[in-house]
Amino acid sequence: MKIGINNGVETLVIDSKTGRFTRLDINYTGSNAWLCTGAVILNNFGSIVRELNLTQFANVCKTNPRSLFHKNGKPKFRVTDIDHGTYRIQMCPVPKTVWTKE
Repeated sequence: MKIGINNGVETLVIDSKTGRFTRLDINYTGSNAWLCTGAVILNNFGSIVRELNLTQFANVCKTNPRSLFHKNGKPKFRVTDIDHGTYRIQMCPVPKTVWTKE
């Protein structure tokens, strides 16, 4: 399954089996050095309240994508990745929409 995340300017597509990123705005497919590991769910103050692995994140995106956003549209989640061995939480760009495709 593919997970698409759009911030209004660019779209990241994540392969939920491999974790590889593709950026559609610049037609770039990431290497094995840049992999998605899942997502974190944040509370209203920005503290992490739950971590999702890639499979769990894909399931939430598929079954209930609205649960990833507050009523005002602000996202509750941030994507996590490993880039050249460094674990990161992507704080920017802020996601606006999420979609899935088999």
